[in-house]
Amino acid sequence: MKTVFLTGVPGSRWGRLEWIIRDNSPIVDQSSWLQHNQDNPENSTEHYHRFYGPYHNYGEMFDVMHLMGPDAVMNEIERSYSKPQPEHKVRFVRCHWFAYQLDWIKENLPEVDILMMMREPIQSLNWWLESGGWDIEYPNYNWYSNSQNMRRQIMIENACMEKFIRENDLKMNYPVAEAPQWIKANWPELEKHLPNNNTYHEYLIKPSDHTLFPVLYKGKESCSI
Repeated sequence: MKTVFLTGVPGSRWGRLEWIIRDNSPIVDQSSWLQHNQDNPENSTEHYHRFYGPYHNYGEMFDVMHLMGPDAVMNEIERSYSKPQPEHKVRFVRCHWFAYQLDWIKENLPEVDILMMMREPIQSLNWWLESGGWDIEYPNYNWYSNSQNMRRQIMIENACMEKFIRENDLKMNYPVAEAPQWIKANWPELEKHLPNNNTYHEYLIKPSDHTLFPVLYKGKESCSI
């Protein structure tokens, strides 16, 4: 089972590429499913599945993973899933706080891939506010405290990802609007598990998909799919 840590700033629509892959391939382990009605139906969000981190049911200490240690981190993820089926080959683990700990993840969890979803910080903040802001009930944003701190932490999270991308010579080459091209260039082993044409993507494209850029780091001991 390949574990992919997924991170992005609030409001970046950081789950988009995962959603496209998950919706079009049977290889993603969906046994951590949570229904959309976990969130306030008046908000413009698509917050399916589990989120991990402070104030959540899983990953309460994922803002300080160095205090947990690698085994405890992976055990916490494991307990949030049901038993995978044979066709399941990938698990996506969503957490904003991974952005602060990318170097630690690289060194201590070499079997884990990291998918960073990059979108301009103020654009992301504005979308988060428009989508419901502090009225969003799931995931929980209490850790960010207030709007001023939310803005500050979005900037910090974005800077942490940019630093990691730069220091590891990673590519930010296609937006989500060009998901098939991105997959071909950055995650070619996934292609055989997706439809053979682009129709699965064409009906999904939204304006914000042109402003959201995936960046993939492959762990040194990551398994293949």
